[in-house]
Amino acid sequence: MAMTIKFALLTALLYYPAAGARLAAQQQETVAVSASTQPAVESPSTDRDPPLMRKLRELKNRMREEFRKKHEPTPEEARRFRTKAVMLSIKYHNIKNKRSKIPLINSEDFAIHSLIYAQPQIAAQIFACELEICKSTDAYNYKAQAEAIRGDKAQAEADWTNAIKIAPETEPLRHRGYLYFTQRRYDQAIADFTRAIKDRGIAPLYHSRAMAYYQKDDYSGAANDLEQFFKLNTDKEYSRSVSVSRLCYGLRKRGFIVEGCADPENGGEKK
Repeated sequence: MAMTIKFALLTALLYYPAAGARLAAQQQETVAVSASTQPAVESPSTDRDPPLMRKLRELKNRMREEFRKKHEPTPEEARRFRTKAVMLSIKYHNIKNKRSKIPLINSEDFAIHSLIYAQPQIAAQIFACELEICKSTDAYNYKAQAEAIRGDKAQAEADWTNAIKIAPETEPLRHRGYLYFTQRRYDQAIADFTRAIKDRGIAPLYHSRAMAYYQKDDYSGAANDLEQFFKLNTDKEYSRSVSVSRLCYGLRKRGFIVEGCADPENGGEKK
């Protein structure tokens, strides 16, 4: 049951940005709430299993040579290796872990994030192999998530930075921003959230940037972003969580009344 709960939380945080940010709203704003920064306990017997690692390397070498006979490998071809390697690793994991099997469903993203959480060491190796075939934003982004869960934040930051150099897209910017936030590097977190907002101005990003502004004592900036969050967000449960969060309470205490925040003096009703 504990594994199921943890997996559900991680999947929400990594795969569904709105759900992940909603969970973030339920925590203290002084703590970053991203699964990509939460170390998980690894299973040495499976994460470093020599037979599986040998099979993954053999698969990588075989496919890389196959691609190179025709032309230089492309990101799409490297992704073919990723798909095969992830499914191979999940099947191997399920055979060796009868009580914590990863469900096999028709969603590659779900399978990838399932493996990243259950076996971050193996997942990191898969994406490292993919990068040897052909470098891509996705491969760096996935590898960074696995490295962060393993607790290697320096490597995760480097991988996200490489992903952003290839293509400054929302996901790596959002994840690196969360990482900076946990390290209290608020200026850098704000910069990443701002770039992500320019790429895709979704509500969770405004909430994330509002938290970073708040930690810098920029209450005006935090209030403006929080107001924008309430305007854009369509998830009622998420809005309700944020409305009673410490961020709303802290801004109200400092004289910033944000429409959408609950008023504790009015029975918790929103203004």
